[in-house]
Amino acid sequence: MNDPFPEISVTDEKLDARKYIERGTGRIVFSVFFVAILGTLVAIIFSYGVLLVALLLYPLVSWYTHKKAKALIHGSGVRVSNRQFPQIHRCLLECKDRLDLKKDVDVYIVEAKVLDAATVRNCNEITFTIYVFLVGLCNSIHHETSRA
Repeated sequence: MNDPFPEISVTDEKLDARKYIERGTGRIVFSVFFVAILGTLVAIIFSYGVLLVALLLYPLVSWYTHKKAKALIHGSGVRVSNRQFPQIHRCLLECKDRLDLKKDVDVYIVEAKVLDAATVRNCNEITFTIYVFLVGLCNSIHHETSRA
């Protein structure tokens, strides 16, 4: 099966993502954070400070799990670039320009038998994972429509 992967293109104008945020979202986010902070303080008081020790260890645990997830993606995935999956890479650049993203976005193709994709954001990096099953499905749909 040496058929080329279908060309992907984005032709619309630039998008302002903030325009699509529902009214009242900021107020709800503030309320949720306020309740979470208040609940954490109450839990610290009722646990006699044991929860405070766990909260102090949380950044270390979070850093470790992020590094482990990145290592798993780097070890079992293929990074989309000009040389590997150039059609997806061109689409990524078009979408990045359309959304006016300044940060780099890494895209990886990972083996999995699910029809899904995932996005992970950590401080200055954005990682988007596409599962092989989704890429294969897109390719097979293209070939079916081109034969018809």
